[in-house]
Amino acid sequence: MIQLLLKRANGLKIMLKINKRFIFFAIAALFLYLTNQFYMLGQINKLLELTNSTVLLASVLMVMVIPRLIILPIAGFITDKYNERIIMLFGFIGLAILTGSMGIIEYMNLLSIKVLMVFAGMFGGISAIILPSTYSIIPKIVNYSNLPKANAVVQLINQLSIFIGPAIAGILLGFIKLEYYYVILGVVMLLSVILIYYCKSDSNEMGLEKADQVEKIALVDKNIKGYRLILGTPILVILLLFTAILNLGVAGPQQIGLPILIDKELNLGTKELGYLLSILGLGSIVGSALIGFYGKKINLLLSLSILSMFFSLLWAFIVKPEKFIIICVLLALSGVLVGSINVIFITLLQLHSPQDILGKVMSIQLMGSVGLQPLSFFITGIIIDNYSLQTVFLLGGISIFIISLILIITFLKGKKIQKNKKKEKNVDCFF
Repeated sequence: MIQLLLKRANGLKIMLKINKRFIFFAIAALFLYLTNQFYMLGQINKLLELTNSTVLLASVLMVMVIPRLIILPIAGFITDKYNERIIMLFGFIGLAILTGSMGIIEYMNLLSIKVLMVFAGMFGGISAIILPSTYSIIPKIVNYSNLPKANAVVQLINQLSIFIGPAIAGILLGFIKLEYYYVILGVVMLLSVILIYYCKSDSNEMGLEKADQVEKIALVDKNIKGYRLILGTPILVILLLFTAILNLGVAGPQQIGLPILIDKELNLGTKELGYLLSILGLGSIVGSALIGFYGKKINLLLSLSILSMFFSLLWAFIVKPEKFIIICVLLALSGVLVGSINVIFITLLQLHSPQDILGKVMSIQLMGSVGLQPLSFFITGIIIDNYSLQTVFLLGGISIFIISLILIITFLKGKKIQKNKKKEKNVDCFF
């Protein structure tokens, strides 16, 4: 087993060694994800210094989210109209100027709550413009066969930054003044500008000549453009519906249900809650890594369907056991499945999206992730108040199971279409 993992890891290293552009992008993505974590913690640190009001704290955080919901659809248009690399270059420059300016303003002792709100809105807006490009550029700098591995690496970077980012930020804030802290963030963003500058995509060299085949399998009508093209592509609609249901079924139970489980059902404390959330997060990291190390070709849509079914069954009954250790094991397995599902899902979206609307597809996916979480929180609260905690997880599991069945039906229909077309042309199966 160890030898097999080493072999897969060696294959991943070879892929990264050959593709320097992806390495530059991955490092820049790491800087972006870490900067997001650093900015959040620095902002909270300053707010706690200025006021103890939780309402103001929540208001500033909300100011960051609202521009993302508004700008993400626009960001999809911009990403598809212009080069992703150019979008990221200007976005990173904007973040460098923003964080550097905050350092100067803090040095002048002028960083008030109103100023923090303005900068929070600007930070949320700029990051919303960049985010679709960070996903849509990957198929243009990575060979088609290495796309799942590349997505696994990016997912790992994102998840690891969530784990280590706050810890590193806390250490920095304990040793240096806040003005220097923001200046460091500005310098990191400038380094990202340099990295992205050398991350030039070449679709012909990197294997996107198969994009025509992807579009044919997706049954795209060339007379339809923009967001209407997404609605006219059944596989894209189903995949976006899948991520919407997954977010609704997981976000609320995780963020609201698990704390209630620990406090009300098991009569435990925040330490045990921290264990649960850490186990879920570590499981997700392991799941992403497994997809990255796995070298064999797999049917992506079928794999997504099966993994989602297993996850739905675990999620539906995750709070049923009364023993804490059993719940930990179930959450760890759920995390592994979620990590694998995320990588496969993103890869499928990239493969089945025509290249001229990939930015729009990613912006819808991101907007759904950001926008549906508050709705999931609201629904979770209502169900727990009127029914039970178990009902929340059960309904979430059932909804995910149903959409998984729809994915399997889509897979079978795709196989039938390919079988009918096999006599005309030998088309690779992207399902």
